[in-house]
Amino acid sequence: MRNNQIQKIANQILKFSFQNQVQKVKSSIKFGIQILKNAFKDIYFSN
Repeated sequence: MRNNQIQKIANQILKFSFQNQVQKVKSSIKFGIQILKNAFKDIYFSN
């Protein structure tokens, strides 16, 4: 019984940290795309 409780808690922690990682990756990608867009604008308009 006690072991099952620990397993449940461990699963919740794993799920939470996984979602957290996904969120970080998503925001990093958004940030990267934003930088690329700005770089392309600069290149396009400087010509």
